[in-house]
Amino acid sequence: VHARALASRERARTNLADARLAAPFHGEVARRPPDPGTTITPGMPLTRLVEIDRLRVAAQGWEQVLALIRPGCAASLTVEGAPGRSFRGSVVALGPQADAASRQFPVEIEVKNPPDHPLKGGMVARVEIVHKVYEDVPLLPLVALVEDENRIGSFVIEDGVARWRDAVLGSRRDGRVALLEGGSPGDRVVVLGWNRLAEGAEVHVAEDE
Repeated sequence: VHARALASRERARTNLADARLAAPFHGEVARRPPDPGTTITPGMPLTRLVEIDRLRVAAQGWEQVLALIRPGCAASLTVEGAPGRSFRGSVVALGPQADAASRQFPVEIEVKNPPDHPLKGGMVARVEIVHKVYEDVPLLPLVALVEDENRIGSFVIEDGVARWRDAVLGSRRDGRVALLEGGSPGDRVVVLGWNRLAEGAEVHVAEDE
């Protein structure tokens, strides 16, 4: 009888120890545990713990995008749940096969979550990936860009006449395009009526009053 009592006590101690849940990492509870007194069975999931200090963003890109980016490229993302904020990350993996439905390739980005954890699992993000950095490059307003099947460039006003400049373009963003060739800081460019200009045409500049 004494041996059975000792065995029962040990089983009770083991059951009590097994009732204490411990996770192998620090995280946050993503699903509420069952209420006290709820009957559970072996193998039944009790809760869900997530670690969101670093998040993986699953994005997709067209075939042309893969030719421009590689693991290590800087990325930034925004989410509607954190308006006015931008979060930095980097590309960590490029998928080897396109999705059968979208024909786009998976791109995986890792981003560090700020201490207040504004990023949550399942959010939808807008991602921008930096594939090349230009320094000290002039920016041309897109309204001044002449781009057709015959030429790409802009008209610059020099000494009261229009001078055509062929251009080599870089990235476009926020209504402007980087001029890798064909422009200098401080150039006065024609933004209205350039379709009626020719090389050497006289130009009258209307100053704002």
